[in-house]
Amino acid sequence: MKKEKGFLDVNIIKRFPSQFPEISFLGYVSNLVNVEKFIATAGVLAPPLIEEDGGVYLKEHYSLIQKYNLYERFNYNIKEIERYTNLISLWDFYTLAYDKSVEDEYLFYKFVETIRNFWEMYLHFIYPDKKFEIEISEKGFFEEDNLCMTFSQQIKN
Repeated sequence: MKKEKGFLDVNIIKRFPSQFPEISFLGYVSNLVNVEKFIATAGVLAPPLIEEDGGVYLKEHYSLIQKYNLYERFNYNIKEIERYTNLISLWDFYTLAYDKSVEDEYLFYKFVETIRNFWEMYLHFIYPDKKFEIEISEKGFFEEDNLCMTFSQQIKN
């Protein structure tokens, strides 16, 4: 018998402010997460992408390329255009859905790590011949000044 432990230890549920009595991800989600939130979360973990001119971009942010004239701004550097276009601000996630779990540094770290892990898997699955790097910065990468994450293709040497 082979057992896979998954990305997260189920005992992390004990840290949840909701104090859910069952130590089970399936139990937690099936009792506390509605269908709408579950589907939206899946869309963040495996987002729609657009591939164009050698770059891979989050579809939701793709319009930024023209809006901010990114080809000229970054001198046609696809890696920098990807980094800018694929950036998400992690602190902005819970502006309206704020609760005590956001204040728990360990839980927030696991939230960030989970997105990173899924993006790595998803990008490898969709583009098996490309190599990507996922970057996380506490100070942002461009104009932002908070915890951010982005991805871009690794430059082939």
